[in-house]
Order: sequence, then C-alpha cells, then structure tokens
Amino acid sequence: MEWMVAVDLENDPGEVLTRAVPLAARLGATLHLRTVSRFAWDATDVFGAGSEALAQEWERRRKAEVARLGELRGSIPEPMQGTAELLEGRTAAALVAEASQFDGVIIGTHGRTGVQRLFLGSVAERVVRTCSVPVWVLHLQGRPLAPDGPLKVLAPVDPNDLDLQPLQRASEWLGEAATLQVASVLRSLGPMQMADVGVPSRTWTLDDHPQRLWAERRVTEALADAGVSARCHWLYEEGRHPAALLAELAESLEADVLVLATHGRRNLQRLAYGSVAERLVRYVSCATLVVR
Repeated sequence: MEWMVAVDLENDPGEVLTRAVPLAARLGATLHLRTVSRFAWDATDVFGAGSEALAQEWERRRKAEVARLGELRGSIPEPMQGTAELLEGRTAAALVAEASQFDGVIIGTHGRTGVQRLFLGSVAERVVRTCSVPVWVLHLQGRPLAPDGPLKVLAPVDPNDLDLQPLQRASEWLGEAATLQVASVLRSLGPMQMADVGVPSRTWTLDDHPQRLWAERRVTEALADAGVSARCHWLYEEGRHPAALLAELAESLEADVLVLATHGRRNLQRLAYGSVAERLVRYVSCATLVVR
C-alpha cells in the first residue's frame, strides 16, 4: 500500500511520523511525505528582478524546506521510505489533489486552547471532508498505535443510514489483530416522531426507548448479512449530544481506532452523522480512520 503523510514543517512534523510508522507497519505501507511549500515559487516572480537580497533569502528558505523534508524521510525505516516532495498552491486543495495518487492520507492533530483541533485548523478539516481516499487522523496527544498486537476498533453506526464499508475496510487492513465493535446512539424523538410510532410524549431511557428493538434488529441483521462479527453497544441519554456519548464510550473501552464514514451531500463531502462525527474527529484521543 502507498500512503501519503501530510506534514507541516513548522508544527512538529516528527511527531506525526512517530505515530505514522507503527501504523504503516500494520498496513504494510510505504510512506510518502508531502508538504505545501511557502517558498515554492520563483523569487523573481514574487519580488521582481531588482530584489536580490530578498530573492536570496527566499531561496535559502526554500532549500531549508527541501533539506528538512529529506531529514524527515531519512527518519522513516528504509523498507517504508517512499518519496518526499514539496507541493505548490493552496494547502488543502494541493493536499487533496495529491492524495488521489495514493491509497490514503495520514494527518495529525494537536490540542489547542483545551480543544483538540486538526493540525492547520480548517485546512486539515477540509482534507478530511473532501478527500476522495481514506484518511487516518492521528491524535498527537493520545497514545500511539503499537506496531503489532491486538487492537480495539470502534465504529459508530446510524441505524437510519447504515454504512458498514468503513468497518469492513478497517477489518481488511488491520487483519485478525482487530477486535470489532459498533455503537449506535438512539435519537431523541420529537412530537411528530412520537405520533409516527404511536407512543405518548415522555422522557425515555435506553431500556424503554421505542426504537431500541428496531435499531438492534436492523444493525445486527446488517452485520450478519455483511459477514462482520462485532460486539454492539447502544447509547441514549436525554439531553446529551451523541458525540459526547460516543467519545465517552471510546475512552471507556480504551479504543485504539475509531472508524467513521463520509457521505457526499450538496456537492460537499460531509461526515456521516454531520456534526457528531466532526466532533469525534476533533475530541477523541485514539487514531481515527475516515472512509468515504
């Protein structure tokens, strides 16, 4: 497998590689480094022919980028070493365009101001949303994946819009080491939905939620039809955001990998579960695989 690692040369790129290498060992992958250069253009096009001093400094910094990227490539174990290249253009668009040549992308996240934000902020969020290939998001403040041994894999699923492809992809890539689990958050029912299911309006619990049995049957049948063996978790708590419940479950299970799906909506690749999945990508501490 050929995976592209998106690195930010100004934001601790070595940490991303520290976590990408054990993942590549599991995937049997070659790692190709890509970064979007701030100095890729010809200096004379930027400053004009009369700005020799600025042009020299520009060239020095461009060469420093090339050298740093080469150092990072050299830190990867030789069997995993791929290419290392500088890209031009707008960061997110350049990374997404380059990613189409690979089996997937690996990026890192940092915690900032108490909230785990994707590295480069909205740039990486756009990569996750719009990339046509799978994206591994590695949380730099969480525990790294071990290069071997068992892994706990958790996949949130929506009974109303079931998509087991991400879980199947993770199982295929991670092999027998992966223990698969799925989790579904039952939705709060509004007055119209209460009328549709023929029950009075009230506060429900997980045990007596009117859609519990339907959701269980739908998910377990889908897993059986797909030939996927996975433990199922059902979550519901009145007034709690689904992302908070799923994040708590991931932490309590000490999940190693969280698997999420993307869907194309309104010409924009939006994460399944909408803001639920987006929050999970930001907040959970384990590695996250996002599959279109």
